[in-house]
Amino acid sequence: MPHLQSTKDFFIYHVTNLVNYIKTKRPNLVVMIWEDMIRKNMLNNNDYSIKTFAKKVVPVVWNYKAQVEIDSSVFKIYDDLFSEIWFASAFKGATRHLEIIPNAELHRLNHLSWLNIIRNFPSTHKIKGMILTGWSRYDHMQAVCEILPASIPSMTLCLQTLLNYQEEADLVYEETKKIINCDYSGHGAGFILDPTSVNNYTKPQLTVQELISLYKCDFPGAHLHNWLLGLRMLIHGFETKHAIYSEILNSYNLKNNFFNTIKLKEAIEFLYPMYKAKFSEFLTQGEKEFDKLFYTDLYEELSAVYVQRYINIIDERVVQLNKTKIPESAPIRPLNKINKLDVAQSIL
Repeated sequence: MPHLQSTKDFFIYHVTNLVNYIKTKRPNLVVMIWEDMIRKNMLNNNDYSIKTFAKKVVPVVWNYKAQVEIDSSVFKIYDDLFSEIWFASAFKGATRHLEIIPNAELHRLNHLSWLNIIRNFPSTHKIKGMILTGWSRYDHMQAVCEILPASIPSMTLCLQTLLNYQEEADLVYEETKKIINCDYSGHGAGFILDPTSVNNYTKPQLTVQELISLYKCDFPGAHLHNWLLGLRMLIHGFETKHAIYSEILNSYNLKNNFFNTIKLKEAIEFLYPMYKAKFSEFLTQGEKEFDKLFYTDLYEELSAVYVQRYINIIDERVVQLNKTKIPESAPIRPLNKINKLDVAQSIL
């Protein structure tokens, strides 16, 4: 083994050996590699070792942000180094560690950003194509996320964005909805699930069936898309309410028996039981829905992370709140004055 001093040296040595071995088996095979290691460690087109290495591989340049976050100087260097180049976008699994519904609007913007880069690339003839990636785990050690049935609308929207990039966004949305047979009202409805629009559909009085039926689509696996979308809106509604009630009934106020007793009763008797019942119903219904397409191990993992986790949060919170005694009258501020006096008297 040659003397290897840097990350660049190790990378080039390792990948070169792999490529050489592959070529002995398949001489005409083109070897494509993710280029982030090149971008991070070896952007020097005057380095002889890089120039030699660049002749052996084809880079796939990837970035999944709404606006691609790669400096234009990188593309200039790649244009000088490589004879051909690919780009990679994403339609799912690339925005958050734990998510069940893709941010379709973000992915649409990612594709528009890549199209803009393609238009301005120094040597467009070197661009051989774009890979639309879809990830089922945010990284190798993470839980499953954004499974394919939940992501078909996002994938279709991204493909339509590439095919009709000169059209207005509203027309692209409408064409996508026709393809996947969705009856969303409004051009971007169902694709742009911003907090405001989601809040409109997470009212406490909505049943689980109503949540699942808010956005209806008809494509292979649509029953899971509708179930997951309903669950996503339930999660959003719960997280919003839970955050509010956690601020109102915070640990300091509970410890000092200084809190809104009406909110405490609401939380214990209405809010948390209501959300637990809905998550429990999703848990039961999901098992039947997933059984139509997937093995049981997938639902076991997904339900533990995205449904049972919230039931556990609710149970723990209710136990904590039930331990709180409702005072006959509110203490006088400062709330810890009595404790301070006790300490002072004991010192004296």
